[in-house]
Amino acid sequence: WLCCCSCLPPAQSYFNGRLRRRDGLAPKPGNMCVVWVGGGPRETIDALRQVGVHVEEIPETRRNVEQPAYEAPKAEPRKLVITPASFRILCNAQLGEDGAGAGAAGAASAIVNLVKDKIAFYSTTPIASLGMPRRRRVFLIGICGPSCSGKSTVAKAFAAKSSSPLRPVEADKYFDTTLMRTCEPPFDTLLDFEHPEGISWAILLDDLSRLAAHLSFGGFLPDELRLSCPAYFALAPNVVPDDKIRAVLADNDIVIVAEGFLLFASEALANLCALRIFLDVGHDVCLARRWSRDGKKRPKRFDFLGPPVAAPASPTPKFEMWFEQVLWSAYKHHLPTQQQYGKPWVTIDAEAPPDVVLQQCMAELEALAFDGPDLVQRLCNQRR
Repeated sequence: WLCCCSCLPPAQSYFNGRLRRRDGLAPKPGNMCVVWVGGGPRETIDALRQVGVHVEEIPETRRNVEQPAYEAPKAEPRKLVITPASFRILCNAQLGEDGAGAGAAGAASAIVNLVKDKIAFYSTTPIASLGMPRRRRVFLIGICGPSCSGKSTVAKAFAAKSSSPLRPVEADKYFDTTLMRTCEPPFDTLLDFEHPEGISWAILLDDLSRLAAHLSFGGFLPDELRLSCPAYFALAPNVVPDDKIRAVLADNDIVIVAEGFLLFASEALANLCALRIFLDVGHDVCLARRWSRDGKKRPKRFDFLGPPVAAPASPTPKFEMWFEQVLWSAYKHHLPTQQQYGKPWVTIDAEAPPDVVLQQCMAELEALAFDGPDLVQRLCNQRR
């Protein structure tokens, strides 16, 4: 379902009755469920229940000694699962680097606002029966490529250059540890983040539908558009940049960007993209970049001395083993599927300097005719 959620001015609420509900009533409790592992702040739980949300508190049970994974129900579009780790990380994010932020209060507000927005989305009349024109078309640009190919860097710059009103949507934030298997020995204490089965595609598609509804009908950006990401490190991220809060949306076509190393492993998601970009890097460059980005931070895991001793300049044998056995083998295994669903795509040499890569991406966007179906039309076609 798609709705005209954000066509109301800031002072008006989704719940003021101006939008016709499917059943003519306020949202029913069954529309949303929150499962809180270990329990949450009482005032937050009370606030969720006041807007018709069923909240279930379950005991905390650790599943894995090396990952913040918990025994919990699988997250779903209408089921938000909060773990102690995800709530703590959100609290820290709300607190900010200078410690002057809202902290736990801000985290609680973020969760309540996310749930309210989802309830409004599920409870509003579908686009097909609104009988009203949309203000603008919304096109999704997908950016894929192997680990450390520069997807996040390019996506952020690409979104800024293309005047996208939102931060990029990161598919990695839709990893759900309840869907994952562990790696093969000797890394069997680690969860395997390299397979599309670990991504909650249904939630990602649901969030894209909600964003498309806001952007297609809204006259401005709200203070927040939070995503219901199931990843423990990405609870309720806000995709509205600080400098675009309450920004007026022009009536011309707009672009939003999604990126992820498994993005085109989903046929449904690949089909939503008006432009698909594949950032290509070779094995050796990928290995060196991944070591610099992540490997050097984990001395115990990859067998080298930690601070104050500097990490080795080159990958350790154990890191190379992990890279070959876990990361690169999975990338090669899933590449044919991504090619099947993602092509035709634009291949760009991501070993080039970042500004050159961005320039090539922008050239492809400028060459795009935008004469095909937009994100809303593609979503509606998938639901038929």
